[in-house]
This record gives sequence, C-alpha cells and structure tokens, in this order.
Amino acid sequence: MVQRNRQRTKRTVYEQTSRRMLNDARFLLQHGRWHSAVECKLKASVCEYLGVNVLPPAFHTHELQALLRSAGLAEALQREPSLWACFRRIDVTWDVEIRYSGKPYGQY
Repeated sequence: MVQRNRQRTKRTVYEQTSRRMLNDARFLLQHGRWHSAVECKLKASVCEYLGVNVLPPAFHTHELQALLRSAGLAEALQREPSLWACFRRIDVTWDVEIRYSGKPYGQY
C-alpha cells in the first residue's frame, strides 16, 4: 500500500491567503462577494494563539464562532458591540457553499 504524504497548511499560508482575500474583498465587497477572508484570518489566528505553524486537524472547521473561540478572541470581540454585530452578521451569512455560488451573498 502506498501512503500519500498529506500536505498540511501552515499558518503563514493562512495569513497570506487572508491578506490576499482581504485585498480582493475591497473590490468584491462592492459586489457582495467578501468570500473566505474571515475564515482564513481566524485559522491563522488559531495557529498564532496555539503557537503552532500548522493548523491542527481539530480546527479544520468552517464554523466561524468555533474558530473565534479557539483563537482566544471571542470575549474581546463581544466587548466591542459594533464589531460583535459585524461578526454576527458575517457568521449568520457565511456558509461553505457560498464559495461555489455565482450569486452575491444572501441571494440564493
């Protein structure tokens, strides 16, 4: 049996991807397509919080609130009502299937 080397995503890749996506988001926001930038940034933050370079399998999730808690950011964000409201708006809208939709978010 041949074993495949399973590639693991490093924190730096999540950081780079989140920056690229946030740059894209400036343009795409105008068209309702802010995409996965928040999820990638949260995954990079989890790695930073845990002091690891590779996101552990336990954190391979698309659940933004779980990632926010795992990054140690939930309480601080909840203390900022306007930021918490923005995050909640993203959280209730976000779904992994959005990545594959050609429609602006919220228009399914």
